[in-house]
Amino acid sequence: MKFWKQDLSTKVASSFLLLSLVAVGVVGGFAFVKAREALKQAAFERLSVTATLKEEEITRWFEDQRRDFLLTTQFPDVQANLKIILDNDTSDTKYQNAYTVLSKYLLKVADLKPNFKEIFILNRSNRIILSTDKTHEGQYEILGNITYVKQVELGDSFAPIFYPSPVTGKPSVTLATPLYNEARVHQGLILAHLNLDRIDSIVRENTGLGKSGETYLVGSLVTKNTFISKKQANMQDFPDGVSSQGIDKAMGGIRGQGLYKNYARVPVIGVYRWLNDRDLALLVEMHQEEAFAPASDLAQTIVLVGLASVGFLKPFSEEEVFARVENNLIIQRLQKQLTEQNLRLQKEIRERQKTESVLRLSQFYLDKFRDLVFFIDSEARFVYGNEAACRTLGYSSEQLLTMTVHDIDPNFQAVVWRSHWQELRDKNSFTFKSSHKTKDGREISVEITAHYIEFNDQEYICTNVRQISA
Repeated sequence: MKFWKQDLSTKVASSFLLLSLVAVGVVGGFAFVKAREALKQAAFERLSVTATLKEEEITRWFEDQRRDFLLTTQFPDVQANLKIILDNDTSDTKYQNAYTVLSKYLLKVADLKPNFKEIFILNRSNRIILSTDKTHEGQYEILGNITYVKQVELGDSFAPIFYPSPVTGKPSVTLATPLYNEARVHQGLILAHLNLDRIDSIVRENTGLGKSGETYLVGSLVTKNTFISKKQANMQDFPDGVSSQGIDKAMGGIRGQGLYKNYARVPVIGVYRWLNDRDLALLVEMHQEEAFAPASDLAQTIVLVGLASVGFLKPFSEEEVFARVENNLIIQRLQKQLTEQNLRLQKEIRERQKTESVLRLSQFYLDKFRDLVFFIDSEARFVYGNEAACRTLGYSSEQLLTMTVHDIDPNFQAVVWRSHWQELRDKNSFTFKSSHKTKDGREISVEITAHYIEFNDQEYICTNVRQISA
């Protein structure tokens, strides 16, 4: 009733004030919804790129371990000494000599390949007769959870079996290849426990995912889902296994993305992948609160500016003069903040577009370069090969990225790679001659100029390879 007793000017001002407040609320809400949707799509793209890169790294790491393990066992001298210790009594001189040679060899391999935590040999009774950890010799090994590796073919699938370590309780993987005599009768096994620390470092690295960004692997151990790799994972907090919408869908063989609550019941935005050839689920997530914070800040700023502006619609009175001056100053500060935020955003967009343009130009130049160009990491894996490299060697780009230097250059096998890498680190750059083996078995003579570089705390070799004969 008080409203209808007011004079006309007061009624008009009050009505206009009410409509202005409603308009401010609508604009703020609309801005929040639109900004949130844009941020959601940007976050999905960022998380998807991270998931793809980590998936490729994980796949390459397991392929490298399988290849290195088989290579370790296939040398003729190794096979000959394995036959001796499996066929002779421990008191035999031949056995003792073969034992000494194999012990030194396997210890050297374990030193050069720290991803092999322990390499050991079992006889037909599953008793450890030789190990790089001498305290385990004479013990018996349970073979229920080992991953058999018999050969490596390009493009074939490889699904390691994860099991809880009886010593640490943590997820473990053990590779094994059978040993036969001339009559193809099973004589024993050579096995290697993998050190999964490298997988941890690949997965836990969360560059570009903000403060709350998190990446982890989930696998099935016995009857429940558990963390295979995760920072500060404590499975005692999850006695029935880990579960969330993302985890459950990924473990069900589904690849996707969405908004959901994670294993700790915190609302997240996430991308989940089922790594079919690895029997693992990869999840990349960040908290919704952090992902959508800019949208909330924008909506709050709009509402504050609107409310401050609405204040000027009220009828002037002598008591409000100082308050209006203060409101005007607040508006000016907020307008300045909005302008500065807009300028920073425009500058960031321009810099990102410029960077992407330069990267595309560099990629185009390298792809069209006549010489073969490779980028190689410290484990001798190819991380890039240009079109000339793929065309000359006969491999697709996808195939090349699953290979190592050892696959194409007979002069740089695994046993000499580490010394070659150290030499290049010391010299930074040098040129030498070698040969490359193509997919169809041809060998071509090449001149290689290699450069040691560091980028984003990672070490690489960039090689420019020129063919000097067909």
